[in-house]
Parts: sequence; structure tokens; C-alpha cells
Amino acid sequence: YINSVTEFIAALNKPDFGPYPRASKSPACGQCLKVKGPGGTVQVQVVDMCPSCKSGDVDLSPAAFAKIAHIDQGRVPISWERCS
Repeated sequence: YINSVTEFIAALNKPDFGPYPRASKSPACGQCLKVKGPGGTVQVQVVDMCPSCKSGDVDLSPAAFAKIAHIDQGRVPISWERCS
């Protein structure tokens, strides 16, 4: 499945994603995250692992990132939690 840049999706860092060689096998895959950044908050669905991300990082799709910061910023401080 190929995702669109307009979808609110994310890749989760490896420590939080878990030691699963296939994304579909991780319990994190499909979960909803609420991500808060300097410009707002967005809810995203975890669809993959980000192997280069540090613990606590979330790699957002362009559409999701635009909800929390200006796209030109590239990387911004965030906090996140699983949706309730």
C-alpha cells in the first residue's frame, strides 16, 4: 500500500515501535498518536517504523507536519501520546 502525502500518518521510532522486522507485525502499527508541536496538535495513524529516528521521535507525513509547524522548519520539538 502506498500512502499519500495528504494523509495524517506517521512512522514511529524503533524503541517505541518494537523489534518487529515487518511493520504489520508490531502492535504499534495502526495505533493513533496525538502529536503536539509549536504550531498545533494533530492526530496521526502509525503506519511504519522510522529506523533512523531517536527514541521519542515521530516522523510525520507532510500534511500532518503542516498542522504542527511550518513545513520549512523540517524538525521541531514535539510531545506525543497514544490517543485515548
